[in-house]
Amino acid sequence: MVSALVTGHTGFLGKNLVPALVKQGTETVGYSRSEGHDIRDAHQLLKATEHVDLVYHLAAYAKPAESLRDPSRAVEENVL
Repeated sequence: MVSALVTGHTGFLGKNLVPALVKQGTETVGYSRSEGHDIRDAHQLLKATEHVDLVYHLAAYAKPAESLRDPSRAVEENVL
């Protein structure tokens, strides 16, 4: 069975992608800020990817105003 890590799985795109992957038989692992994960923590992220075949990176700073206030954090979160 194929497995996938989905960053931002609780967001708009993730909420739609995960059920589609499951329907196709893909085992999914969620990774989101709401569950205490930090996309900027390389050690934590590498550990989360150890046993998956695919990564769908959907976690992002999605609000333009926040990105303008803190552009370096927006880049850290939006570009892996």
